[in-house]
Amino acid sequence: MKNSIKKVISLLILMILSISVLLPIKPSMAVSTDLITVGTGSYQITVTNDSKVDDIIKVLGEPKLKTKSVFGGYAYTFYTDESYSNYLYIETTSTGKIISFGSVDPSYTTSTYSYGDSYNYRENGSLHGTLFNDNSVIKGGVYYNKNVAKNVATVINDFKTTYASDEINYLKSIVQHGILMYNAYSTNLGNKTNLIFDEEYFYINEQFKENSSSIRKYLSAMDKADKMKAIGIRESVELSNNAYYLMNPGLFATLAKDNKTAKFDGKNIAIFDYDSSQKLLSAIAIGDDAFEYEDKGKTIELTQEEQIKMQNGKVEYEKAMNYFATDSEFYDVEPQSTVAGSLVAGELKESKENGILSYLNAIRVAGGLGKIGFDEESYTMSRYKATLLSYRYNQLGLEIAHTFERPDGITDEFWMNASGKNENDVIVKSYGECISRNPYKLSDFSLQSHIMGLIDDRANAYGLNMGHRNAILNPGYTTASVGVTDNVLVMELNKGIDTDDILLAWPSKGVTFMETLYAPCFYWNIQFQDKYYVTDSTSVKVTCLNTSQEWNFNGNESISGQYFNAIASTSFGSNGRNQVIWKASDLEVKDGDVYQIKISNLKDATTGETKEYTYRAAFKYADESNNEETEKITSIKIAVPETIKKDSNNNYMIPMNEQTKLTAEINEEAVDKYIEWKSSNPEVISVTQNGILEVKQKSDKPVTITLSSGADSTVKYIVNVIPYKENLLKGDVNKDGKINLYDALQILKQAILGGTLTDEQLYIMDYNDDGKVNLYDALKFLQQAILG
Repeated sequence: MKNSIKKVISLLILMILSISVLLPIKPSMAVSTDLITVGTGSYQITVTNDSKVDDIIKVLGEPKLKTKSVFGGYAYTFYTDESYSNYLYIETTSTGKIISFGSVDPSYTTSTYSYGDSYNYRENGSLHGTLFNDNSVIKGGVYYNKNVAKNVATVINDFKTTYASDEINYLKSIVQHGILMYNAYSTNLGNKTNLIFDEEYFYINEQFKENSSSIRKYLSAMDKADKMKAIGIRESVELSNNAYYLMNPGLFATLAKDNKTAKFDGKNIAIFDYDSSQKLLSAIAIGDDAFEYEDKGKTIELTQEEQIKMQNGKVEYEKAMNYFATDSEFYDVEPQSTVAGSLVAGELKESKENGILSYLNAIRVAGGLGKIGFDEESYTMSRYKATLLSYRYNQLGLEIAHTFERPDGITDEFWMNASGKNENDVIVKSYGECISRNPYKLSDFSLQSHIMGLIDDRANAYGLNMGHRNAILNPGYTTASVGVTDNVLVMELNKGIDTDDILLAWPSKGVTFMETLYAPCFYWNIQFQDKYYVTDSTSVKVTCLNTSQEWNFNGNESISGQYFNAIASTSFGSNGRNQVIWKASDLEVKDGDVYQIKISNLKDATTGETKEYTYRAAFKYADESNNEETEKITSIKIAVPETIKKDSNNNYMIPMNEQTKLTAEINEEAVDKYIEWKSSNPEVISVTQNGILEVKQKSDKPVTITLSSGADSTVKYIVNVIPYKENLLKGDVNKDGKINLYDALQILKQAILGGTLTDEQLYIMDYNDDGKVNLYDALKFLQQAILG
């Protein structure tokens, strides 16, 4: 037996030697070609075609980053200080040859384009990579070594083949270097950046891409645009066009040209991405709190009085919606506002008139005020004025106004009805009046938006809108009428009763419906009708009872993002505003919020004493179906590759030191698509945020991989995973812990004669994991048995 083994070995060695003799030996190239020179002083280095990475390390020190290169070797980023001096990027082949190089340092030179050269795209050689140019002047570049790459076809083919074999990991490598190059280029341009790479966020973005989204799209959909800053985007990036568009860090770094520094309170995390399906290159910076879910705080129960106000308001809101939906047409009489001499005042259908009144009453009743009814007397004026204002605005280009000169061509009758004046031009009819202009074509929605325009809560602190709020919410008004055209709404209100309500407030002293707000952040205002005067020292403290967050407003402080104005007065009514206005950029309301508002340093109108006044404001949806809370994940599961088998205990068997990709499948209608992967024992099996598992060590117990919705942290599905190749040594057929000639001959026998193998036997004998055992595998293990 031993003699047979010796004969086989001798024969194999002879074959190997014969092949070696027959193969021609290629003489080494003695010519040294300079590739790039970068730096000054003791840190200056010239990288040549024959340079090794160790040569660069001797000058510039250890690289700031080293990753696998798509060309078979490694990618390196070098620089000597945080100003990115001596910035140098290098990629090597599997044999250590430098195939790619680049810099953004003002000192760099190459045999083609150097820093500061004029840029002419037509002169761009086939193996010039990404070039940075500012006003047609070269400010950096990534190049390819013609001595190694030979031609563009080879570079492109090598890149495409290797990149596609493991796109995520190669993209991760390129992105990491791209962030450093972006920082360096941005710094050289004078826009100092401090973007960082975060591996978890990289994989989160890959997770989103699997569900046709991205972190950028997610934050926009979740109304978290303030948590990110777009710092570059390029469309129609086709990586296989030519070497100029091969994926490299420069493609991302060039995006820094037109962008300033992104600064968040915490880390500035860069999300650089190339979506091959969309051919889209994008770069954003996000804060490290981008995926934190807002704490809604505890639920605050409404008082019995608030509940009554809310329920009464909901009744009016539902009536308004039903009225608006009753008729498809808007008018019994269509308004005509084109020709001055033949203007026709429009008449809304009764259902639309009732809908507007009910909508107003929903606002008033929920705020604890009495309802208003229809006023026939002022109806003529509101209809005629709306038509006349439309004519002035559309035909004459004049602004909307409460008082105005009579346009030429308007009949006496129309003018008197619209202005409330008699034939002597003397006012005989006057009402409380609100006017809004709607730029959109009239629809059911715009009837509501006309009213929302009157109380626009985004308004400038001195805008008329606050006067409109005060009119609509005035407890003394009992009737109203409305005239409407496509562009203009005129509301006339009549005061009918005296009231002991001393405070007029927006949001109301009661419940404010979310449907009546243009935006969650707005100007708040109050006005005292009696009892208290506002003074120069009046201040306001707002407390969200749900979260206990507080805002303090007074005239002695100027806080970024805040506005405050106390309008002092010693009279009430039309002669005195007694008004306080405030706003804070982080004071945003949402459904269920209840706020306590305390106004201090008021003057008692009777005694002159300093007083405080406190009230509550609650926010609810009148119709819960209008609550546009983001659609969350309702179904979720893990898809496991069919190649992963189960053991007798129904546990998936994941090979040792191999990556296995699991996929999350979620319902398509979900907007909040963020999911979280977790491993119960990451030291045994780790999992990335896009579902890549890696078994790291032997385990006697299954490891639980959990997939949950980030919105509610609820476990949706669990996969049990256990390794099964953790203690197998490649080539060790008899499992004695070493590879010897016996093992090699058994593998050679299998290669020559074939035969059925178990999964375990195939794993042991298959040197290159190509799924078969052949002479290549046998020779590799024979070499290992002989040489060790």
